[in-house]
Amino acid sequence: MAKRRKPMKKGKGFGLEKMSDEIRDAAFTALRNAAKEVVNDLAAISPAWGGDFRDSWYVETADGKRGARPGGKDGKYNLFNIPLLKTQGRNAKGQFTSSLPASGSKVELLIGNSSPYAQEAMDLIPGKFIRQEEDPIKAPVAIGRRVGKYRGDVKKMSTEEILERGKRPAMSTAEKDWYDTYMGGGKFKDAIKKGAKAGFLIPANKR
Repeated sequence: MAKRRKPMKKGKGFGLEKMSDEIRDAAFTALRNAAKEVVNDLAAISPAWGGDFRDSWYVETADGKRGARPGGKDGKYNLFNIPLLKTQGRNAKGQFTSSLPASGSKVELLIGNSSPYAQEAMDLIPGKFIRQEEDPIKAPVAIGRRVGKYRGDVKKMSTEEILERGKRPAMSTAEKDWYDTYMGGGKFKDAIKKGAKAGFLIPANKR
């Protein structure tokens, strides 16, 4: 019969406060990089007609700091768009320095979207959708007629059916329930792992 293992003694755990500053700095960079991967995923799969909703994703620290909005036309986010998890200060010589959050302090990043119609765009609540004159900047995933009150409620129609109907077709530039599908599936976890892994590889002078 195999010997039973002795139960492990309960301890206080191993948190960031037990790590060296270098390791904690790398851990915070990994967290920021993971957030960057997630918002880039969300921007890529989210609906984009004019681009405002796509470019309105933000990452916020526990104390309310946010990164800058992306400036390019492609809606890509980089670490410049993710707020630092360091605090700025001056040393005894008056030089600017950065320091890590105090041990035991709350460290987290919150992801959100500042668009006034964010919940409608994420298919979380119904809304009123009017076909715009200009075409969307993103290729539609469905062209046809609207069959419900949620953004993604667009039934696909053939070109012949659209012409026969004689009205400008409704368009959807993202799959229905795209947000819930992403957050509840493996792609969200994959983005976290990819970002965290890359974050630990970023040189300290680039963080």
